[in-house]
Amino acid sequence: MNFTDFRKNTSFGKFLCSFLLNRLGDSVDVLTMSWLIYLLSGSAAVSALAMGINYIPSIVIQPLAGAWVERMHKKKVLILMDLGRFLLVMLILALYLGKVLAPYMLLCITFAVSTLEAFRSPATNGVLPRLLKEEEYEYGTSMLQGGGRIMELAGTGLAGVLIAWLGIYGALLVDASCFLIAALLILPLGLQEELQSQQAESYGKTLKEGISFLRDSRRLLLLVLLCGLLNAMLTPMQALQSALVKDIYQKGGETLSFMGAALSGGMLLGAFLYPFLAKRVAIDKALLLCGILNGGFYLVLAGCALIAQNIFFYPVLGFSSLVFGVSIGYLNTALAVMIMKAIPIHYMSRETGLANALCLAAVPATSFLVSAAARLVKVPALLTASGILFLLIMAMLKVSGKLNELLPDDSKAGRNEEKWN
Repeated sequence: MNFTDFRKNTSFGKFLCSFLLNRLGDSVDVLTMSWLIYLLSGSAAVSALAMGINYIPSIVIQPLAGAWVERMHKKKVLILMDLGRFLLVMLILALYLGKVLAPYMLLCITFAVSTLEAFRSPATNGVLPRLLKEEEYEYGTSMLQGGGRIMELAGTGLAGVLIAWLGIYGALLVDASCFLIAALLILPLGLQEELQSQQAESYGKTLKEGISFLRDSRRLLLLVLLCGLLNAMLTPMQALQSALVKDIYQKGGETLSFMGAALSGGMLLGAFLYPFLAKRVAIDKALLLCGILNGGFYLVLAGCALIAQNIFFYPVLGFSSLVFGVSIGYLNTALAVMIMKAIPIHYMSRETGLANALCLAAVPATSFLVSAAARLVKVPALLTASGILFLLIMAMLKVSGKLNELLPDDSKAGRNEEKWN
């Protein structure tokens, strides 16, 4: 099995193209809407509010949406959600052209767009195992994660170019076109979906079964915990990097861009390396190594304050950011694959809806803790404390044997035999 084998799977190819266009549209959408809301309001506070509002559907609505999507045709859900987002972006364009768009209108419409995405995400996860065999999960997920990362990077750069060359009108039109084409690509997709049993159940029963499955599955709960930990590991760096670069390193925006490029490149590399490394490195060892690298990255960030004016500053910062990105990309892909394998296909949408919401909840929770701590201690000390904390957490997971629970059953048996022999 390799990446070239997927050329024969035309259904997955169409799904992949639709997914990538969605990621491109989402990325263009984030920057365009951020620019537009600031243009209309002239307030950084309103821009920050808009970003916070966009998290609400993913955390609050997505767990409820997953159970509803489980009972529906996933293909229809994907098409309807993409068409809905296309129409909402076109509504923004029409209101802006008519010079009647107000900040509160834009906030409401972007909330609606995020709500549709909260329904689309469980449908995406529900479709994927219907297009891939289990032995194809590693490569398929790697292509989605890596390709999605490329589209996010391309969309961020493209949005700026579109706004500069074509203005808000052109950026909104390209944004809407991405969602429309994504829906059209899903239209001819052939899917075999057995919905009779799910449709016969009430929504409440479907949701309750999903919650019960998550509660009773030790493996899935552990994976969700690790996903939340992964999000928590990213948050301090994202929350503090501007203050770190400007106030501690005494550098400008070019250093932020340098870090971002190294981090994004590493995440892309980590996602594409996963299928090859997964066959050669046991998952418990890989997770432990990635956790150590992530914790160590924060210690390096704090230590870079001592060499900010040294010739070695940029090589050290760039290499550490690249390694951190590879670790995050690898972890993200590995956990996505293991979660998909841990969930029966007829539970996929509702469980991933619940799991995604719980994982995302770690972002605002960690942000709140970092914000509170930043009032009491300096940034380098906070980064050092974060790094040590993450290292201690990984050590506890290893010593307690939790990471060993993620090993395949045959690997566990082999290790037990070695232990007793």
